[in-house]
Amino acid sequence: MKVEFEMASLKGLKKKSNDDRFVNDYIRGIYYFAVCDGMNRDGYVASSSVIGSIKAYLNDALKNTRKFFYDEIVGNMIKYINNCAIKDIENSGFGDIGTTLDFLILDTIGNLCCFTHFGDGRIYCLRDNKLKCLTLDDKTLDDKSISVNEKDTLSDDELRLINMTKPPSVYLGDERLPDISQIISINGTKYKRIKTLFLKKDDIFLITTDGLLDCVSNREIENILCSNGLAEAVVKLQNIYIQPKEMADYYSKIKEIDKEVAIKKLRERDNMTFFVIKYTEE
Repeated sequence: MKVEFEMASLKGLKKKSNDDRFVNDYIRGIYYFAVCDGMNRDGYVASSSVIGSIKAYLNDALKNTRKFFYDEIVGNMIKYINNCAIKDIENSGFGDIGTTLDFLILDTIGNLCCFTHFGDGRIYCLRDNKLKCLTLDDKTLDDKSISVNEKDTLSDDELRLINMTKPPSVYLGDERLPDISQIISINGTKYKRIKTLFLKKDDIFLITTDGLLDCVSNREIENILCSNGLAEAVVKLQNIYIQPKEMADYYSKIKEIDKEVAIKKLRERDNMTFFVIKYTEE
């Protein structure tokens, strides 16, 4: 089996620079991918630190053996990169910064996938033409203007837009990072921070920072990944990021504003970085 992928990274309009960082590499049958979104001004310090320390850690951890226990490897990696980020943030003199992380390993020999997530990016898997989000956003939905009944009837896209400006409650570069070995609860859903799953031929993964998801709906992602090759999918996702469609409809409804106003608001978008990855035959 082999892995094919395409990616894109675009600067949005919210910040003066693109504080997203990313990495991908291949070591002895193992591919890994990571995207980070540096938070607040000078967030690039945290995102750059995490990406650099991921490379340093995995290049050492994966080169000596094929007997991998991914929960242990990724768990130790998270502790290492978080400590590196804390030190680098301290040394930079910048305060109140951190970074999200979405991280994915694909083992083509063991036919195994391992992933972890911190913040409000996401990892999706398209299997048998059905899109599934593998992660939960580290945000608590507590908007008092929404009733319990309304929360139950709103779509995932609509709930995400309601929470769009709220910062993540969990991120890297934070000394208060919770115990990653524990089962956690986000908005009432139990969640394991590090997960593994067996791969299936033609699985497609999308690993992305939140900027793309503010502008592109789950249905649009599913339709694009089902109907296009990787390169074409990347172009079409970028086009909707630049000119939001369904998410503009949702935002117009939620905020009770004209659609053109909603489009203009969503165009004030965050930076965006993503990989589209396919697990396929040689």
